[in-house]
Amino acid sequence: MSTTLADLRTRSKRRADMVNSSFISDAEWDDYINEEISALHDLLTYTFKDYNRLKKEWTVVANQEEYT
Repeated sequence: MSTTLADLRTRSKRRADMVNSSFISDAEWDDYINEEISALHDLLTYTFKDYNRLKKEWTVVANQEEYT
């Protein structure tokens, strides 16, 4: 199950007890969420140096659709 930005916004509003409040616009909620996702990415990348690195080499064969 994937989590959408709208799901994160709703969860954030619930946690802040601001579900029916218009004090913060949805666009501003989205900005806050995206900033924190970026901060989490930076933290993971800094903490686990190889977090964002994956190198895979594939040999592709013509007319072959599946690979192990």
